[in-house]
Amino acid sequence: MNAFSQWLGSPWVPAVLVVSLVLAGIVLVLLVRRLRGLRYEIERIVDDVHEAVAEPAFDQRIVVNGRPSAFVDIAASVNRMLDRIAEADQRAGANLRQFDVLAGTMPEVALIHTDVIQYANPAAAELFGVEPARLQGKKVTDLVRPAFRAAVRKRVTTELESDSPLEPLEMQLISADENGMWVELYSERIEYQGQMAFCSITRDITHRKGLEASLGRGKLQARVTLESIGEGVITTDANGVIDYMNEAAEQLLECKRSLAIGKKVPDLIALVDEADGSSLGDPVNQCLTQGKRINLGRRARLTARHSKREFSTELTASPIRGTDREAAGCVIIFHDVTEIRGLTREMSYQASHDPLTGL
Repeated sequence: MNAFSQWLGSPWVPAVLVVSLVLAGIVLVLLVRRLRGLRYEIERIVDDVHEAVAEPAFDQRIVVNGRPSAFVDIAASVNRMLDRIAEADQRAGANLRQFDVLAGTMPEVALIHTDVIQYANPAAAELFGVEPARLQGKKVTDLVRPAFRAAVRKRVTTELESDSPLEPLEMQLISADENGMWVELYSERIEYQGQMAFCSITRDITHRKGLEASLGRGKLQARVTLESIGEGVITTDANGVIDYMNEAAEQLLECKRSLAIGKKVPDLIALVDEADGSSLGDPVNQCLTQGKRINLGRRARLTARHSKREFSTELTASPIRGTDREAAGCVIIFHDVTEIRGLTREMSYQASHDPLTGL
């Protein structure tokens, strides 16, 4: 304590304190200036970054020269980031131009959409009789016939964020004419302008739908015709399983078609030779095996297994050929000729025998 009191009482202590305070003040001033400089440089580099990012082409750069060494690496890193963004932007622009060229030359309708259309190619605009730009912003359901709008809304609302595969949709578009156009819609999920959307391509199936309608009318007419003729008609698939029987066949066999469909012909009938009673086999199997028409001629006798009815018949089994010319099934046509054969036998007997003596 005495030593400290003696030190305080020495004459050079005030000078030391003054010098210390002066040095501390100088250090403080230098520190404040340094902090001001750093703050100014930070504000400057932030402004440079904002200005560079705000340029659409990303062609602005942060000036490195004249900056404190502590900020050179930061500025250089930001410049490299801007270079990568510019390269990505150029690639995206090139891809978008390629997409525009591809979509512009394809004849199919191409759309990018969520619930509203964000892009439409010239084929879409031509179909609807407007400019492509006028389709942008429209509800995608506005392009679809009312009967198919619910399916389109369901896809947009439930499947945009899903990972499940997208099945093609058959629908009818509203077009510039009154007939509309049948299309098959194929969609894929893509990221477009920063959000998920559908890229949808349509395939025109109007011709196919017309053929289907014609075939449907043709099948209906064929069914009406088969139901009205007097011959029994039975058709089978390629395995010989019955898939159709007309009303005349029901009456001849005294068997409902509901019982016959799904069975094979030998389950319904037995065919024998009237002359010697030998079996004539399964005409359907013979037809499908040989790939040609089987005609049992004038010697067959038919026994219906369900009703036990017997009658003489003329029966043919012909192959039903598909588009590849392979047998896709068999059609059997038969009718009752018992009376005709009886008359034929009687006429033959009278022609060869004496009417009085029977010799």
